Amino acid sequence: MPAGSAYAEFSSALQTLLTAAETTGPAPVYCFLGADEFLVSQSARVLAYRLIPAERRPLQLTWASWDDEGRAALQEFMASRSLFVLPEERSVLVLADPPTAAGQGDFEEFLRALGAGPPPGNILVLIVRQELSERHPLRQTVSRVGVAVPVPELRTAGDRRNFIRRRLTHEALRASPAVVQQLDWLVGNNSRGAAQEAHKLALYLYPDNTIKLQDLEMVVSPTAEVRAYELADAVAQAECAQVLRLVGRLREAGTEPLAVVNQLCRGMRRLLQARLLLDRSLVDARALAGGADAFARWLEGASASLSPMLPEDPSENLLAQSRYAVYRQFLAARNTTAAALTQAVQALLHAEVLLKSTTYLIAWDAVTEVALCTAARARPPILSLFA
Repeated sequence: MPAGSAYAEFSSALQTLLTAAETTGPAPVYCFLGADEFLVSQSARVLAYRLIPAERRPLQLTWASWDDEGRAALQEFMASRSLFVLPEERSVLVLADPPTAAGQGDFEEFLRALGAGPPPGNILVLIVRQELSERHPLRQTVSRVGVAVPVPELRTAGDRRNFIRRRLTHEALRASPAVVQQLDWLVGNNSRGAAQEAHKLALYLYPDNTIKLQDLEMVVSPTAEVRAYELADAVAQAECAQVLRLVGRLREAGTEPLAVVNQLCRGMRRLLQARLLLDRSLVDARALAGGADAFARWLEGASASLSPMLPEDPSENLLAQSRYAVYRQFLAARNTTAAALTQAVQALLHAEVLLKSTTYLIAWDAVTEVALCTAARARPPILSLFA
């Protein structure tokens, strides 16, 4: 596991917590909290399943959300007492999305119930799908009666790939580093998406268990942002067949037509930034040729010197993306010229301004025309579009 990986550290801490729950006994209350909704929910599920064997879950494990039914479930749970405080008599309530806004009646009611703690033999597991400061009343109350478990987001490439490898192992799949890297690129900072794609791959490949790069192309649904990167690459290379294919896939994914134009325009501007840095010999060619990981290591040290030359707006800044996205864009920029990219950006800006300043309905035919004309460095005839 990568050094300094927040997800690796959390995984280790979670395993320690699970071991302690089994050996020295569970705490009365656990609260899993964090902005990554999937990871928070999954971590709570892992603990609940470790506490209650599969055959006893229908009777001893309850799932609820904080509504009228969930409030009633909590009241009943806090009032119920087991005659024998034994693991086989254990009762677990998993309560999702309890109130967190101080000053509200529900919140004060919940804190009072939580502060008393559940009866012996009962264990309360809270799922709080947001970050709370250590001084937040809910987190402080939990810390007094049980354990607060902060769950990190997958902010770095190391975190994301570590998570992807674990999900693939969970699905009994094997993958090379290149496959893991490509899957990371396709799903981005989306733990739920990574888990879903791993399950889809397992179903697609069965009974085989080794993923190949072509399997990703067949099965995995990339994020709209990734498709926009690929579309910008195709436009930069004037690959009209690829432009048509990618526009079709964005349409099938339900992406808004005007969003495609906006993302394409932004992607072309980032490609131009990459090409200008290459032209100024500010990029280590050996690091770029060494692959995504080698390039990411070089970029970590070079970012400070490159940043002053790029836009301050994070949405426009080439470096304000995942390291693999930056690597991909430098690879694409290497195969074109600044003059060609400038022409494409000018054509696309012209189209974008017209689209935003008219009352025309932006149909997918118009998006396709804009993309193809931009690849040809021509002005799209936007004014002839139907209203």
